[in-house]
Amino acid sequence: MNKMPTQVLPELAAYRLEEEIGRGAMGIVYKGAERSTGRDVAIKIFDLTKAGSSKKPQPEITRQAFWQEVMTAGSLHHNNIVKPYDADQAGDMAYIVMERVEGHDLRHYIKSGHLLPAELALELIAQCAETLDYAHKRQVVHLDIKPANIMYLPQLRTLKITDFGVAHFMGAQNGSDVVLGSPSYMSPEQLLKKKVDGRSDLFSLGCVLYQLISGRLPFTSDKLQPLIRKIIREPHTDLGLFLPELPECIDYIMNIALAKKPSNRFQDGLEMAQALRDCKEEIQEI
Repeated sequence: MNKMPTQVLPELAAYRLEEEIGRGAMGIVYKGAERSTGRDVAIKIFDLTKAGSSKKPQPEITRQAFWQEVMTAGSLHHNNIVKPYDADQAGDMAYIVMERVEGHDLRHYIKSGHLLPAELALELIAQCAETLDYAHKRQVVHLDIKPANIMYLPQLRTLKITDFGVAHFMGAQNGSDVVLGSPSYMSPEQLLKKKVDGRSDLFSLGCVLYQLISGRLPFTSDKLQPLIRKIIREPHTDLGLFLPELPECIDYIMNIALAKKPSNRFQDGLEMAQALRDCKEEIQEI
């Protein structure tokens, strides 16, 4: 993406792009404002060629699919979901204009020296689980839950989930049955290209919690195939083995959230949120 985004996507002329505030494997996020209203926005611009597709996107089909996916997510009205305002696609490029959130995504809080207290981590993941439950009950599965897609607002001690609909769209452009996601956080069924439901998101959320508590991922490898094999077949390492002071209730939650079979996991976000808050109360009583 060497040219300015407005040169590649003339539709972005309605917005003033200010500075880059984030960058990922497939796109860049800019701070911006809507010219007609002055409303602060964030603008995420995707390079569809980075989706790994072996086929050239068909412009009109792709444009309609992108709009559909993002606007389906836009129908979700929840305080903990970043609102999309606009979206479009042209050729190999696409963009989403969304609510600007002041804060860091959770990648900031999985680094040594920035880990959150366990009680706060449990509360934030409980909020995530409740938010995902809201989406799942409306037949919307996120499919790419990871620290980069969860924004933390420290002043309010709350969070917002972003990028609903994007992973599903990108996976469709990849020309395969499996959606594009971040392998380290993907569920076994997602990696195996099986049918997924909301319990796949809860597995991913379990990976995020594990990392928030410990600064480590539950499954690691330098190469993709061994990583996939571990997620599908091998148990995660109990947090208690390297954090012995941690209450047992956290390992109990991890064992359910990271179960290989969806039927052995929390069956919905509310069940997971309740377990997280029960554990939080247990810690506060110690």
